[in-house]
Amino acid sequence: MKNKNRQRTRTVFVITALIFLALLFLVKLPFLVIQNQSGKNILTFSTLTNKSFSYNYIHSVQKTPCAENFIVSNNRLVLTSTVYKSLGVGLPFSPDDGKLMNDNGNFVLTGLNRSYREINFRAMPVAAQELIVKGKEYQLNDYFAPGALISVKITNYTPVQILLAKI
Repeated sequence: MKNKNRQRTRTVFVITALIFLALLFLVKLPFLVIQNQSGKNILTFSTLTNKSFSYNYIHSVQKTPCAENFIVSNNRLVLTSTVYKSLGVGLPFSPDDGKLMNDNGNFVLTGLNRSYREINFRAMPVAAQELIVKGKEYQLNDYFAPGALISVKITNYTPVQILLAKI
C-alpha cells in the first residue's frame, strides 16, 4: 500500500513538474517594448496589470503640450484619447475624429479607438517626448540620441525568455 502511494505521489509530482516546465516555455506574456533602430529593447514594461500608457510631447507647430493616451488590447496599441492645450494645424478637431470637449482649457478628444501594431517616430529633443507608464515619466531624450528611430510595440515573451533576458 505504501509503495502504491509513493508511486502515485511520484507520478503526480512528475506530471506537475512537466506541466510547470511546459508553461515556462509555452505561455507568452505581453510586454510594452520601446526599441531602437536595431531592434534592441531600451525600455520594457509588463502589461499584465497595467494596460495603459501615455505619450507626451510638445507639438511641432503649436508649441504646446500634447498627450496621446493608449491601452494595450489584443497585442495592439489602441489610441483612446488625446489632450491638447490649443487647436490648430496638425491637430484633429472634426466630428469624424471623435468627441471633442474643453476640459478646463484642455481640448480632450475621446472615442478614437485607433489600433496600431507598432508606432514609429524619431527622437526630437525640442519635442520633450516622454512616456508615462504606471505613473512614472520616462524622458525619451535620456534613452535616445536626437534623430534616432523609436519603435513602440507589444512583444510576447515566455517566462524563460523573461528570466534569461532579465526583463
